[in-house]
Amino acid sequence: MMKEIRESLKEKLPVVKTILTDQQYKIFLLAESEEMNCYEISEALDGAVSPGAVRQSLKAARDKLKSPVHRARLGVSPLAE
Repeated sequence: MMKEIRESLKEKLPVVKTILTDQQYKIFLLAESEEMNCYEISEALDGAVSPGAVRQSLKAARDKLKSPVHRARLGVSPLAE
């Protein structure tokens, strides 16, 4: 599912932004589109979010996006992984 989202990220960004919190959205975007790791994301956010908090936010964002309701909103098959 993450591969499908990554491939059409530009089209789906407005919907993703409504699903995630601001912090989750920023972290998800840096991780998925820029392929940054948790330490790099923490540095990009000027250390305002620790690498551990980045990891937790990224997991929460991915979990939200895996829910059947949000998958449907994103136009992603509920069976795709």
